Amino acid sequence: MQLDDATIQAFVTKHPHWSYATGALHSTRTFATFMAAVAAINAIAHEAEAADHHPDMCISYTELVITLTSHDQGGVTERDLALATRIDTVAAS
Repeated sequence: MQLDDATIQAFVTKHPHWSYATGALHSTRTFATFMAAVAAINAIAHEAEAADHHPDMCISYTELVITLTSHDQGGVTERDLALATRIDTVAAS
């Protein structure tokens, strides 16, 4: 079920690496090296596969842009918040 804006805003307030716009959660992460960014995208891919919920990700040298939305629900759901939280953990390590 799609979440209301207040719930999503409460989430992004507590998770400063995320923003909310155009029906999706967005995060841009910068890493020290290209290989660190590649390692992060691979770790995130494993988490996404385990959750059967796959974000859009784009890498440009040391920058990784992540977009999360539940296309089948037309917006952000609990699944997106859960995966965003896992991404925070993975990206920090």
